[in-house]
Amino acid sequence: MTKRISLIALIAMLMASAPVIAQDKFSPGKPGSKTIATLASEDPELSTLVFLLGEAGLVSVLDGAGQYTVFAPTDAAFAPILAFLGDNDIVLSPAQLTNILLYHVTNGRRSSNSVVNDYDYKALDMINGGVVMSTPGGVLIDTSAINDALLPPAAIEEANLKASNGFIHKIDQVLIPSNLLD
Repeated sequence: MTKRISLIALIAMLMASAPVIAQDKFSPGKPGSKTIATLASEDPELSTLVFLLGEAGLVSVLDGAGQYTVFAPTDAAFAPILAFLGDNDIVLSPAQLTNILLYHVTNGRRSSNSVVNDYDYKALDMINGGVVMSTPGGVLIDTSAINDALLPPAAIEEANLKASNGFIHKIDQVLIPSNLLD
């Protein structure tokens, strides 16, 4: 009888702890102590993004209390775009630059497991009003097809950099919004 009670007690304890175990596996964890803007400014791979955020006047937004997820193109991702603009004497207006940068930001604190589904495509509403699709493999597809014509889809290179006000996911391409010229 004592063995039966012990077995029942053990099963009850395991069942009670199951939600905690599952939560730990998929939980994005505690927020970081630094804001998105500070975390990005300390990352040597994001210096171009940080510079452009400053040019567009968006640093204060990513340094504030609002919760955001940033798909941050690395310096290597910006290199071909900046070369193309320079080679063709194209100067983006402040509004166009802001539009491109906001096409890399979505509202809310979203870890990689909430933006990339292992089994299906997932639509992500970006702050500029555009939509980006994530694939099961962690690739971001510009739904406007502009990127498909110019660049391969963007892959998430490093995920879940935790900030106090959201997440940064480093990507290997710059996303170009379809409404860039509007």
